Amino acid sequence: REIFEQHLKSLKLTQSSTFYSQRLAELTPGFSGADIANICNEAALHAAREGHTSVHTLDFEYAVERVLAGTAKKSKILSKEEQKVVAFHESGHALVGWMLEHTEAVMKVSIAPRTNAALGFAQMLPRDQHLFTKEQLFERMCMALGGRASEALSFNKVTSALLCACSAEDPSVLTPPSRGTGRPEEGHPYCLLHGEAVWDGTWHRAHLLP
Repeated sequence: REIFEQHLKSLKLTQSSTFYSQRLAELTPGFSGADIANICNEAALHAAREGHTSVHTLDFEYAVERVLAGTAKKSKILSKEEQKVVAFHESGHALVGWMLEHTEAVMKVSIAPRTNAALGFAQMLPRDQHLFTKEQLFERMCMALGGRASEALSFNKVTSALLCACSAEDPSVLTPPSRGTGRPEEGHPYCLLHGEAVWDGTWHRAHLLP
């Protein structure tokens, strides 16, 4: 929050710097000083492009989204059918996240391809939390699999959108449980997709301990 306060001093704001610094700090836990400076710069540029006389909430929301997910990929054009699949996939993440107790609050769902995201993304209100219980990790994994479940129920198939999302949704909880072998347990949802093993050593980020 203090870092935001420093950068906000140079901007003409619609409301007080304290109002924005508190909100922005909640949206960006763990962000570096460079990321925070980038958000403030992007917000100011967006306000200027839109003809605003001061920087307001929508400008900061745009800036946070751009830093998190990147710029829009206008060159990547999806067919109507692909847009529908991505919409159901991202809605699955949001719906499961909304229903569970320990997952983060849903802020926004988008099916616009971005440079730092897959074909779409569900933006959650992040928590500044580093230690998780077994129940919390399990529910976060359920939310990460919500897109897969939505596709399976709606279209009776699962597309490669799941593989794209696996590395982007929440890499801290995507590693399946193992029994000291460094490999996922047989039958875990991430072990088999379309009958083929999809284990990748880069997924080895965290274990759900008994």
